[in-house]
Amino acid sequence: MDILRRMPGIVLLGTAAPFLLSGLIRLWLAGDPGFDVAKRIASVDIFAVALVVTFWTAALTVSIACFIVFVMKGPGYVADAYHLNEAARPAPPPPEPRP
Repeated sequence: MDILRRMPGIVLLGTAAPFLLSGLIRLWLAGDPGFDVAKRIASVDIFAVALVVTFWTAALTVSIACFIVFVMKGPGYVADAYHLNEAARPAPPPPEPRP
């Protein structure tokens, strides 16, 4: 349940990081004229979009798995507790059957 609660923040951070990288590349290469700069910026943008889509797919998969585990576990209660025998020493082994 903890992972499911943290998932919105993780998705927000994982989405913002590649686009922040794209913005930093634009600022870093802003003074350089030429076709090569536009090509580099376009390559970084394509990489950022691909990374975000891949991250969203992974986050959705983890979220679905967490939800399935949450549903399968059900509410937290003790229905039929199995009390263990707290003997000081183990019970002797059962006798072996005679042939």
